[in-house]
Amino acid sequence: MQVTDELSDESVIRDLHRQFADLGELEHHVVDTTAMDLGATVDLVRELVERGTARLA
Repeated sequence: MQVTDELSDESVIRDLHRQFADLGELEHHVVDTTAMDLGATVDLVRELVERGTARLA
């Protein structure tokens, strides 16, 4: 079996979507990175953590 970094198992993807589709009271913590590349996402998260607006646990 070849191991890749690709997420391609449909059942796993569907389950992840289900888990993240409705975050309820946690929704205000979401950072929409749809239009951001990896570098911009990292920069934003770093900035939020440094300002104390967010934390990684």
